Amino acid sequence: MKAAIQKIDKKKWILGAVVVVCIFLLSLAIELVGFQWNLLFLKDGQKGTITYNLSELNKTGFREENGVWIAEQDNAQIHLRFDRMYVNKLEYGYNTSSDLETQITVDTYDVYGQSEIKSLEDNGAYQLDRSVQNIRMDTDSITLSVPEGTEITYIQIDNSIQWNPLRYLFICVVLFFITALIVFRKLWARKVEAGFLLVAVSIGILLLGLLPAKSVSWDEQIHFRSAYEYSFRSNVIWTDSAQQIRHTDEANSYSIEERNDAIQYMNEHADYNSPQSVETRGKIPNYKDYGYFAQAFMLLLGRKLGFTFSICYTLGRLGNFILYTFMMYMAIRNIKIGKRMMALIALMPTPMFLSCVYTYDAVITSFLMVAFSIIINELLEPEKRLSFGNAFLFIGLTIFACLPKAVYVFFILLGLLLPESKFQSKSAKWIFKIGLVSIFIILLSTYAFSAIIDPQGSSDSRGGDTDVARQLSLMLGHPLGFLEILFKNMQQSMGSYVIGSPSLLHYAYLGEYKTYNLQILMAALIIFTALTDTYGERDGEMLQLKSNQKIFLGLVVLGAAAMTWVALYVAFTPVGLTQINGVQGRYYIPLLVPFFLLFRSKKIKNLIRPETYHIILFGGTAFLSMFLIYHNILKPLCF
Repeated sequence: MKAAIQKIDKKKWILGAVVVVCIFLLSLAIELVGFQWNLLFLKDGQKGTITYNLSELNKTGFREENGVWIAEQDNAQIHLRFDRMYVNKLEYGYNTSSDLETQITVDTYDVYGQSEIKSLEDNGAYQLDRSVQNIRMDTDSITLSVPEGTEITYIQIDNSIQWNPLRYLFICVVLFFITALIVFRKLWARKVEAGFLLVAVSIGILLLGLLPAKSVSWDEQIHFRSAYEYSFRSNVIWTDSAQQIRHTDEANSYSIEERNDAIQYMNEHADYNSPQSVETRGKIPNYKDYGYFAQAFMLLLGRKLGFTFSICYTLGRLGNFILYTFMMYMAIRNIKIGKRMMALIALMPTPMFLSCVYTYDAVITSFLMVAFSIIINELLEPEKRLSFGNAFLFIGLTIFACLPKAVYVFFILLGLLLPESKFQSKSAKWIFKIGLVSIFIILLSTYAFSAIIDPQGSSDSRGGDTDVARQLSLMLGHPLGFLEILFKNMQQSMGSYVIGSPSLLHYAYLGEYKTYNLQILMAALIIFTALTDTYGERDGEMLQLKSNQKIFLGLVVLGAAAMTWVALYVAFTPVGLTQINGVQGRYYIPLLVPFFLLFRSKKIKNLIRPETYHIILFGGTAFLSMFLIYHNILKPLCF
């Protein structure tokens, strides 16, 4: 018997190894043949690297000095002529004192074979000395237009077949995911949290592996600065590389060659023994900085282990991802209802993207969801006494999540729904609930007091003519008018922020996917899950929140959303403006799971087999993220 079992296990291991090898080989074939199909059939004179003699090219506005061509005017042009040749990459060397802005005009063909002009914008960093632009089309000519003072050292066409490790990584992860989703479908059917882990790890590998080591998310340069400073505690050593990321707030498109050049430059200019500057800060972090503890720890670990700056930068992001994934896993595993809804929202493109960049948003969402799962379970079991451990975790996690953004403190009021049967005595109930209200007032007042004590410091100049004191005075003087402004702005954005691309299909500086087909797919998946996630029974009866509990939960969600708008009206919106500025869809993410739980009804009975249901759920969420990764990251940044 034992021998037979061992024989079966051996066969499974052999089969698994064969499948793995096949995936690697198939991925290699797709990379070398599928993505580079056009390069396989080029004529002999068009293959490989073609270097042009600059003196023989047609030019306008250039002069030559020692083999280098210098632009004597803005919009100086260099023209390359072809006889309908497929051009994969255009590469040129340059020297400039500031970031280069090159306009590339390509004379190409449309799908009908008719002539078509395409314009490309190429932004080259002044620290580097070459630019590699993906063309990937049949061309008759290419024209480069550069600003005055730009030095062009060489120009060449690269039509060589090259293995792209980032593209190969993407293909491998996609194939491994599809295989695992099918092979282990019975496991996903039993354990929603396991399915969540499969998708989260797959998407996390892609995001962490493909995102460039620079600011790509909302205010990531600011979040990086906070995490970086936190990792040093007192004496902060600012290297040239760290300073560059600290002061950069956008991610330009570039090729894999430029990406590698940028990484090399970054690693060469990250000497902690010869820093650009050293700043001293207090040993006790700001209370908002605690949201960066995982990112700061991984940055510190990377430095201690002697890793390069680019690896350390990615490790910081990895810390955020690990913490988010672990906390969401625990929340999904713990909550008795809405497991699939919680997994769905957690795996949407924007929440996953935020878990793989420098930010405290992922910490806020994941910690709130664990706290939410605790209080929901307590409400579903009114006869069971509230333990000290659960009370402590609910309060502690909520407080920690609200340190960076106090607007979510409304979540702590959910504890007021607990009935007297949950407590040892009536006095214990009142002590607990008075304590919750006190915490609510204290946390909410942290923002209010700072605005009153230091109105100038609380104003965000990025919003324009902002002034907290004047705005508060205007609001208090016209309360009804402000309420009209508040609810009008909330109502106008309700649809897009709750179920639209601004909150769930947005990759910040890398772009929002606004095409309706993908938005419709996402909306359909969310609505389908919100209405059909009715699994969760006890003694044959579906677990369900009571009507009064749903109403109170809805008010909590509304209160947190309203406070978000109020906070940004006070600090980020110019005084007197009737349009509230600065509110982004990502601020709604922690509110979506509680909101969609309101639609859970006993009238809907889910008869779909869990295997089928979960393949739709996890396959759908993975497809959305993988599509956006390919469209917004891989293709513009890694080809």
